[in-house]
Amino acid sequence: RKCARARATCVRAAHMSRASDTEQSKAGSPEEGLGRLAYSAIQAALLAGLLVSNVGQRVTFKCLGYSLADYPYFILLVVSGSFVVIFGLICAGIVLLTGGWLPESRTWRARGAFWAIGVCNALQGLGMVLANPYVAGDLQALLQQAVIPFTLATSAIALGSRFSSRQYSGVLLIVGGIASQLVLPAMLNGPTVAAGVADAAGGGSTAWWGVVFLLAQLPVAFAAVLQERAFQ
Repeated sequence: RKCARARATCVRAAHMSRASDTEQSKAGSPEEGLGRLAYSAIQAALLAGLLVSNVGQRVTFKCLGYSLADYPYFILLVVSGSFVVIFGLICAGIVLLTGGWLPESRTWRARGAFWAIGVCNALQGLGMVLANPYVAGDLQALLQQAVIPFTLATSAIALGSRFSSRQYSGVLLIVGGIASQLVLPAMLNGPTVAAGVADAAGGGSTAWWGVVFLLAQLPVAFAAVLQERAFQ
């Protein structure tokens, strides 16, 4: 009887120890809590930096269009050259920290995809730089959102993707906003007038520059679908 009682006591003690370990693992140590807090702080800082840099890029791009309207190719070459230098430094840091690229990214198939993506981005930059002086900054911010419905349509056609009703509703909101600011004023007042479309001197201009800026987002949609297809 004493042996049986001793075994029962040991079993209860083992169960209590396991339960205590489980509760401690769920609660986590103070170090783990600090790690999660630091991770959340880093994510918040990155999000804030992304928003600030994106807004700064839009404002600076529009200011360049006003001051250097007669030199669009100069803007294009300077911006493209800056991207090459900046991303070259980032890639060099990645190689030094990680030891190089993955073998999958060095195949001819991957390099072909990289070239195609680069061409699509170059076409977007060319269209935006040419139309920049003639499209207002607020309209530019709206037209750049057209990459979302372009990407959705391209993905549905090329990849057979399906989306939720909520996603379709968001796309319809974007299309409606673009139509109300670009298409509808041109239909009501003629092709020479469209909301937010003006030349660098502030005078009226045709709405076709807004269309050029809008269609410049189409190559980026192609690039997004190509990335999904090539690197999935």
